[in-house]
Amino acid sequence: MSSFSSFGAAKLFLNQIVELGIRHFDTAPSYGRGYSEIVLGKSVRSRRSEISIATKFSKAQHPTPRVPVELALMANAIKRNLRRRPIATQFAAPESRTAPKGVPLITQQDVEASLMGSLNALGTDYIDYFLLHETPPDAVRDDALEFLLQAKLLGRIGKTGIAANGGFLQNYSESDLSDWDVVQYEYGPHWPLHDDWLSKFPSKMHIFHSCLSGRQFSSDDEQDAAQILAANTIRNPSGKVLFSSMNIENVRRNTQSVNRSQGV
Repeated sequence: MSSFSSFGAAKLFLNQIVELGIRHFDTAPSYGRGYSEIVLGKSVRSRRSEISIATKFSKAQHPTPRVPVELALMANAIKRNLRRRPIATQFAAPESRTAPKGVPLITQQDVEASLMGSLNALGTDYIDYFLLHETPPDAVRDDALEFLLQAKLLGRIGKTGIAANGGFLQNYSESDLSDWDVVQYEYGPHWPLHDDWLSKFPSKMHIFHSCLSGRQFSSDDEQDAAQILAANTIRNPSGKVLFSSMNIENVRRNTQSVNRSQGV
């Protein structure tokens, strides 16, 4: 969202894709140099009840952008035009990772600061999905877990979860994640290790991302990409499938393919 050349363009695009049927948005405090949550929140504030938002826990201090979002987007667009970017020729799936060692404990103060920072940036009074990002759940102290539970009871958080490289999840069992509602991870042909996660964590909501990673699509193959996304929504009927695009026609094609697969 912070890649648009103006706030007006970002707002128009976000509202267009809501009209097309997109109802879930994934963001984080660090995305877009701290502007992603702000752009999303300002753009869809009048439609908040129509959508769900997932954001991530951040132990770092919540970014406070110094430049107004409207000026920041224009500046980023100018910088992108001035620098040359190498053309990506191939995607490679990262090696399976294990839970990081020596991760500092997450306290109630950490969680509260992150949650309040995201609520303020998004301009909302609740987060639908509040996810740990590449952080082992056993690093969360009891007081922090209690705070998250209370936040859910108060309606400030809908669901809590783990957003991590799928290899990270192989270290945990269903019972290890009893305090969490959601698991978010890469899913697709280049992530064979993750095929078992649906059955390994049957009580969790599953959110797939990077379904097209490792594949190369020409402009003639965009329909194939849409069909892959549709197939994954069938595979994960009670969860969600994420994709990223700044092209309204790609979004239209993807949503139409998913709707057809679901008989809509």
